[in-house]
Amino acid sequence: MKLFRLSTYRLFRPDFFTHHKKASDPFKVMVMSDLHFSYQVTNQKLQAIIKQVKTLAPDYILMPGDLIDTLDMVDKNSERQRLLNFLKKLGQQAKVILSVGNHDMYRKPTEGQTGWQYEVASKLFDEIRALDNVFLLDNQVYEDENIYCLGYTQSPKYYRADKGIVEDMPVLLSELESLPEKYLTHLPEKKLKFALIHSPVYLNQPEVKYLLREFDYFVSGHMHNGVMPPVLDELINSSRGLISPTKKWAPENSRNTLRTYADKLLVVGALTTFHECIKPFNKLNAFFPSYMALMEFTDKKTYARKPYIKHTYKNW
Repeated sequence: MKLFRLSTYRLFRPDFFTHHKKASDPFKVMVMSDLHFSYQVTNQKLQAIIKQVKTLAPDYILMPGDLIDTLDMVDKNSERQRLLNFLKKLGQQAKVILSVGNHDMYRKPTEGQTGWQYEVASKLFDEIRALDNVFLLDNQVYEDENIYCLGYTQSPKYYRADKGIVEDMPVLLSELESLPEKYLTHLPEKKLKFALIHSPVYLNQPEVKYLLREFDYFVSGHMHNGVMPPVLDELINSSRGLISPTKKWAPENSRNTLRTYADKLLVVGALTTFHECIKPFNKLNAFFPSYMALMEFTDKKTYARKPYIKHTYKNW
């Protein structure tokens, strides 16, 4: 399906504009996740994403993980350069801030191996960081005059990849607690504060929310919109999806998040719902759009009671 599904969230944040008099209103932060770059992500699709970004003209682009499908997909120099050129063009439109997802640190098992093979993608990460206006965070922080971003990488131990991706909340808590204290506390009050964390599975748990209490928003992907068929997606107003990456039915925190000002979690659907690794199911992409979100921060009191949320479709 050659469609974008854009979820626009208009959010009342007078405190931000009090301290940033020159900021545009709305101040735009675009969120895209789970590109799962591989040969099946065509140049036409990459160009369509760039064109959509140009149209929306965001101030920042946040990408919370699974940029690539597996490290095998960028072994060829031509493919790696194709990906880097895409990121370079994004960086020409706005500041791009990426975090690391589970697919960004694995290879497919070869003959005689079982389970995903973990590898530190140091060469690829260095090449991404060398791009102008592109910032890759691997348990690191980005900060400028407007925003503060933590990019926390949930480790292979969290995903327990040896057991077929079984997410582990005690590991999540332990890893967050092991981050430098300055990453999580005494954060700048005058800036928008984002925690980019690929999987949202446990982010609404009280213990996790407490550790991340100083952040304004938790930005995630991973759930692929719960693989909810588009027609049902429009009809069923729930945060539950159909199935999760861990093959759990009716998973929470899959879609339709950030519905009130009490909510902090924004989960965006995937740019590529069915990735190359799960052939032949990847052919089902013909029936699913590419998802993206736009957070529009405003000083207009019209949106003071609750966020304005609108879903629109556009051909690419």
